[in-house]
Amino acid sequence: MKIVVADFYRAGKEHYIFNASLVKICTQLADVTAVRFIADSHQTNAYSISHGEEDANGVTLKALTVPAKVGGKHWIKKIGFEIIQSFRLLCASSTEETVIFSSLSPVTSVFVKFFGFLWKGKNVLITLHGDVDFIQQNKTGMRNLLGKCFKASFRIKRKNVKYLALSFPISNNLIKEHYLNSNELFWINHPYFFKKHSLHKEPGKPVRIGHIGVASQEKHTHYIFDVAQRLATYISNGALHFSLVGMAVNISDFSNGYVEGGNTAGEMLSKEQFDKKIEELDYAVFFYSDEHYKFCSSGAILDAINHEIPVIALKTEGFSYIFSKAAGRMGFLCNDLNEMTALIEDITNGKVSKDEYDDMRNTIADYKHQFSIEYVKDQLVGQKGFIDFIKGNR
Repeated sequence: MKIVVADFYRAGKEHYIFNASLVKICTQLADVTAVRFIADSHQTNAYSISHGEEDANGVTLKALTVPAKVGGKHWIKKIGFEIIQSFRLLCASSTEETVIFSSLSPVTSVFVKFFGFLWKGKNVLITLHGDVDFIQQNKTGMRNLLGKCFKASFRIKRKNVKYLALSFPISNNLIKEHYLNSNELFWINHPYFFKKHSLHKEPGKPVRIGHIGVASQEKHTHYIFDVAQRLATYISNGALHFSLVGMAVNISDFSNGYVEGGNTAGEMLSKEQFDKKIEELDYAVFFYSDEHYKFCSSGAILDAINHEIPVIALKTEGFSYIFSKAAGRMGFLCNDLNEMTALIEDITNGKVSKDEYDDMRNTIADYKHQFSIEYVKDQLVGQKGFIDFIKGNR
């Protein structure tokens, strides 16, 4: 059997780790004889450097220039490009090939589902990323429109088109709330290429706690200013330090001088800068709610896991699931900000020992296996109907 992995939406290296991981997973599936990877030239070039232009597993690469700009006429151009390229691929690919869209905008998803009868001889798998969260009712403007597109695509039933969710809780919620049926959906842990890290030193003074990833009101990142203000005495005497690692969006009004960082210029940090700042942290802190992360997974938690940084977070279904799959404790889940503030105060006062801290880091290091290519491949293969679907059966 043959597989095409395509991404006509993500420009540059956006989502490259996921795309490259998905390609590698496909190469390791039994009976797969060829894999094609079609994406932005930045992604195919990076894959070529890492694996060779045509590696031992038979991956062939096709480079495109995906429009990068969004907003206004640029967004229309971007979606138009994606629709045209998707139709070309689906019409031109052979019936022996299963097409996996590693990313697909909700607008193009509607077109792919609506015209599914045109390529009923081949199977299509659409990966659901964070924008599927737009289906929730409290979105406005463009997000509301995109959410409606997702709902429209979900309502169109095609036996040859299924979805791939990036965690079990997301899959479960989509089924539980009747957006999709269980036979329309597969799920995996978000695969990641992890690096090996040596054990971190014992947190010193100050204890460094930071939010990783894009900081926004939607993620409730502004709560960090509240927690920091409650612990202002510790910050002032040099015992505690809070920071934002990444870009900050719509939270500048909450800034109070107790939290460092947060690029408000609308630009992402370079990968090197981003990794360096994460390495400096003793703990990663998150304030997500079930409302926001009901249908999307967090890439930032994977960044924390990659660097083996223990996590402090508000208790949600998603974080509870992640923590439950670890062999030991990988951090702390808090019921509310009061509990989180008290916990951080205890940490600052040395009530978490070096042995406890090292145990958490060891747990996280072991936990990485559950996001490895081999583990995620086994997750897919073990799901009812997946292999038959990839083989072209329905």
